Amino acid sequence: MSFRGIRWRIVIPLVALIIITTGAVTLYVLSIVRQAHLDSLEASLTSQANLVADAMVPLLSASSGEVQASVAHYGRLLNARVTVVAPTGLVLGDTAEDPAEMDNHLSRPEVQGALSTCRGMAMRYSDTLGYEMMYVAVPVRGRDEGDIIGVVRVALPLSDVRAAVARVRGAIVTGALVATLLAAGLA
Repeated sequence: MSFRGIRWRIVIPLVALIIITTGAVTLYVLSIVRQAHLDSLEASLTSQANLVADAMVPLLSASSGEVQASVAHYGRLLNARVTVVAPTGLVLGDTAEDPAEMDNHLSRPEVQGALSTCRGMAMRYSDTLGYEMMYVAVPVRGRDEGDIIGVVRVALPLSDVRAAVARVRGAIVTGALVATLLAAGLA
């Protein structure tokens, strides 16, 4: 058989078209799946942060020393990193580190967002934990709902999002290989 025959003139472009189309669809679907997981994680973290912020009102209003114990409790319940920050950026409680040894958090983008727009979100590498995290922060408002008396930040690693995208990528690549082989065989 020669590559000049009509069969090869049909088969090769058909297989190439299938590979290109499948590659484009794979990239598109993976971006949608990743964004859907990120949106879901952000919504979940926002709800959790609001829950913890509500619980922190009495503790921060009274300048209670029980903030760290409460943060540890919520961290265990939520299976997440929980941090409480004063409006000045001083860390009052954290599930991963001793607050006394932590840097001022006022310049963190999620804390800035919580102080200025009622919610902040950031995805970045955590030097403390050693992997990429999604952080969502919300303000803690005093009893009169006016003054911000603190910020609650809840964070989870992005490894689950990467794992879900990898599973989808594996399924799509397997399907693409099967489709390509079937199309080549039929052609």
